[in-house]
Amino acid sequence: MAVFPLTKEIKANEKVSFTARQIVLKGSTIDESIFNDWISTFKTLNWISNFEITTLKKDKKDISVFELKITLKDV
Repeated sequence: MAVFPLTKEIKANEKVSFTARQIVLKGSTIDESIFNDWISTFKTLNWISNFEITTLKKDKKDISVFELKITLKDV
């Protein structure tokens, strides 16, 4: 899991740049119903202002690979 993900690759002698209030989750699942239930849970969390599924692909082994971008609310 990447919390406040980098906006570009880290290079020597350069400042590190992050995207504030953002979490990027990457993972895989073999059970789409569990994934859908998990996504539905995000809709109910009060600390999330927005989330989007940026990638959702099924591989040759019938495994769904995903990436989510979650934007946190200001606190």
